[in-house]
Amino acid sequence: MTILPPPEPNWTSCKELLEKWRIVAIAKMEDHRSSVGSRQLWASLLGIPSTILSAAVGTAIFASLAQETSLSPKEKILIGVVSGLSAVLTSIQTNQRFGERAERHQGLSDRSYALVLEIDHLLVCPPLQNELREVMLKLKDKMASLGVEASAGTTFKILNKRITPEAALSVDAQH
Repeated sequence: MTILPPPEPNWTSCKELLEKWRIVAIAKMEDHRSSVGSRQLWASLLGIPSTILSAAVGTAIFASLAQETSLSPKEKILIGVVSGLSAVLTSIQTNQRFGERAERHQGLSDRSYALVLEIDHLLVCPPLQNELREVMLKLKDKMASLGVEASAGTTFKILNKRITPEAALSVDAQH
């Protein structure tokens, strides 16, 4: 039995696939952009109060050491509670690494945007027929490296429909 090589791709099928990949890449870019905003918001919501509370506790303790009178029990409890709250906020911020995660999502958004531009270029200036397979395979690898082939159950909202990355890439198997 002879195994035949896969047929050469034609531009029509590749163009359809590129248009679908473009939609998925735009959806990924938008997902990452929205994640950047939420991570930056959480970093600020936790970081600013924890800094203010830490400064307040430090100032109160330093001031109490400089005074000859000691703090009342209520003041000591208040400083302890504020100190604990500051420590909790700081540990949440450190553990969740919102700043790092925002940077990572920004990088993925930028890479997705570059992919959209590359697809746009291919749609306007198609490669030669003998380069088509190689160009499409490289582009598929770039799509996969951006996490387009995400874990099962991941979906994107595209044109008001929920679509899985696998469904968007499955056209490749048909052509």
